[in-house]
Amino acid sequence: LKLWNEMPETRSFSGEGIYRTTVEIPPDRFVANRARRHVLDLGEVFECASVLVNGERVGDLWMRPYRIDISGQLKPGRNAIEIRVVNLDWNYVKGQDEPTSIPAELRSHFGTDPMPASGGQARALSALKKRADYIPSGLGGPARIETVEEVQLRFE
Repeated sequence: LKLWNEMPETRSFSGEGIYRTTVEIPPDRFVANRARRHVLDLGEVFECASVLVNGERVGDLWMRPYRIDISGQLKPGRNAIEIRVVNLDWNYVKGQDEPTSIPAELRSHFGTDPMPASGGQARALSALKKRADYIPSGLGGPARIETVEEVQLRFE
């Protein structure tokens, strides 16, 4: 795994990236008489992730720790894991040479094109370029599946 902001071709990318893998889970991880859970730990995620296992959506992760119980979808043998990561638009804006035009559906709220070169958007873009570098973006990992054996606690 490599973060999008660390690669020249994706440094300014803003949107959704899809990660896919398959994993073989040994049958002994599914013992009928023992309470076991399977937890997917994605490590570092920038910013949000949707998790699918064997084509079924398990849930969304938007804050640390980026962990989710996938016990209900995981099965012995081959499993397909899909992670959909969405980042912020900071790196997209940072990578722009000029202010972007305003989409037609947003002009009633933000104003009309063309934006004057000396306008607020140009000043904001210039300030952004001076102020900060690209921020981490994408799935950083390490990603792993943990098998957790549950132990019942009894208090007296």
